Order: sequence, then structure tokens, then C-alpha cells
Amino acid sequence: MAQVALALEHADDARRSFDGPAPALQDGPDRTGFELGWDFARHGLVPPVAHLAAGNPLRQGWEAGRASVGPRTLRATPAVRTWLQLRTQAWQQGRAFEGLEVTPHFLAQIDSGLCPVTRLPLTRDTGEDSDAVVERVYQEAGYAAGNLAMLSRRAQAAKAALRWDEAQIGRAHV
Repeated sequence: MAQVALALEHADDARRSFDGPAPALQDGPDRTGFELGWDFARHGLVPPVAHLAAGNPLRQGWEAGRASVGPRTLRATPAVRTWLQLRTQAWQQGRAFEGLEVTPHFLAQIDSGLCPVTRLPLTRDTGEDSDAVVERVYQEAGYAAGNLAMLSRRAQAAKAALRWDEAQIGRAHV
């Protein structure tokens, strides 16, 4: 019986490849941070500096992921970077993140050339108010597919100062 258990443990380790999930931990913020760090490692990215302190669950997951992944990382597309950024924000804010629907693929699908609010072209990483950002439509809700939109920084700033009923078309000036 002991041999069977040992064989299953090794089989479990073998299944956990570089693009497999992080090792199972108890549910909670530490597990979420660990899994997030693991995903940063899977894509060959370094987590935000604020999370690199010793004992931070995100750093622990990143280090464990780097040890498991080694040089075999997945490509970090702009959608993957946005996905990791949104997950990090949700984790920091203690907000729910709908991981089955909000994926890099979903984020690539909502990527648009025009801001749906200003109707002006969106730019990328220019530092201008026309840069694209993914924003929660209703701030009190979590990060879910039906609550995310790609907007310009200008529209995001205008929305931030308004309640939902004030932001209706015709009442907000963007």
C-alpha cells in the first residue's frame, strides 16, 4: 500500500508541469497571492516590487513557480500582462476575480481601437489620457466579464468622480 501512495505522489508531481496550476494550498488571500505569483513565473515576468518582500505570498508563489518552470516560460502577451495586473489589483483590494471568464483571451476580445465613451482612438503606453485601461464599470462589484470595459484614461478619470446615476449619457462631460 505504501508503494502505491508513493507512486501517486510522484505522478502528481509529474503532472504539475510548467503550465500547470500552482500547488494546492488552503483557500484564502495567501493562496490567491501564491497562485498569482506562480502565474507571473509561468510567463517569465517579475511581480510588482511592492510584493517582493520576504513572506509575501505572491513572492513565495513566484519563487516556487520559477523553481518549477525554469527557463520554459509561456509568452507574456499584452493581454496576459493586463490579466496579471487586474488579478493583482483584485487581490490587493480583496475583490472577487472571476477567473473562469476573465482570461487573457477575454481581455484580448474586449480590446478595441476606440474608447466606447469618448469615441477617440485608444493608444498604448504613451502616458497620454488616450491610453487604454481596463476598468470595472461598477466599482462596488468585482472583476467579472460583464463588469469590465476597455476605456481611455480620460474616460476612467471622468467616471471616477461620479456615481453610477450621474455617469449616465448626457449628464457626464468627458
